[in-house]
Amino acid sequence: MHIRRKMFSHFLKLPISYFDKHHSGDTMARINEDTDLFLNSLDMVTNVTYNFVSTMIMLPAILVIDLRMGILAAAVGTLTAYINKKFRIPIRNNNEKIRKQVSGVVSEMLENISGFKVMKTYNLQEHFKERFNKKQDDLVKTRRKNIIYNSFLHSSNNLIYQINSGSIIIYGTYLIIIGSLTVGALVALRQLGVQIGYLLIDTTENISRVQNAFAGSDRLIEFFNEPLESEIINSDEFADNNYLSLGNVEFSYNEDDKVLKGISMEIEKGQKIALVGYSGHGKSTIIKLLLGLYDIETGTYVIEGKSVKDYTKREIRDKVSYVSQSDAIFNGTIKENILMGKPEATME
Repeated sequence: MHIRRKMFSHFLKLPISYFDKHHSGDTMARINEDTDLFLNSLDMVTNVTYNFVSTMIMLPAILVIDLRMGILAAAVGTLTAYINKKFRIPIRNNNEKIRKQVSGVVSEMLENISGFKVMKTYNLQEHFKERFNKKQDDLVKTRRKNIIYNSFLHSSNNLIYQINSGSIIIYGTYLIIIGSLTVGALVALRQLGVQIGYLLIDTTENISRVQNAFAGSDRLIEFFNEPLESEIINSDEFADNNYLSLGNVEFSYNEDDKVLKGISMEIEKGQKIALVGYSGHGKSTIIKLLLGLYDIETGTYVIEGKSVKDYTKREIRDKVSYVSQSDAIFNGTIKENILMGKPEATME
């Protein structure tokens, strides 16, 4: 569970821009399901390592007893490794697709839950039902393909195991008849051959699960590689003594569309102002820039005569009170929600 704690700690340090590109359902799937897959894979890797080491110990034993049988066992092992290698990449790619589709299903479900009242109000149940079913059907198809891959792989290895066991008995019996092998040696070879075959089949099954876990671990690595929010707000050098000012600020959520172009404002201490404009023209964006939720691309930002570079983002946010259009209410009482912003506040 230490990994999940580190993930949540990393999540808290992500910039707001991360959630412009990733749905909350995708983040939840990474923290919950992908983490579980990674943790479960640790036991599988241990089993695969154990099986490999055991096989490497048993194979020389077969070579010592009878070189010809040893060559047969090595050939079987090589064939098994070749088949597993051929299936490894398709299974892993398919598992990565499954992880992404699971995230899509979770995201769709979270969106439906958060907008449930709107859905009911406007009779949109059938519309969202079709959307959800489409994502779920795509997931089922991909999982079915994965089942086919794993079934064929398991069947192929099981067939090789049976052929190997039969070959040892048939060829061993022939060697006994011509006097090249003793019955005791054949019994020993048979036991070693069966054990190696079992280890190979068990390794195959574990490798299939490990490929699924690797798909999840890739998503964890991708999550941990996400850049963290910088402690300092970006700002050009300035020469300004206003209480709060923005100078020639520009900002865009994406490279193709500038939301703010050359915005400047000067606010004196105690002054009250109102930002007026059409929806989508950058009023809320300016507040987000003042809070340091996004970094300005160019321009100056001054508070109390000092550049924001002289403050941390935490210090900036401690100086600003902000009531958004739709605030989140966390689990707990209203009092507990209020105290999150000011723990030392009294009832008065």
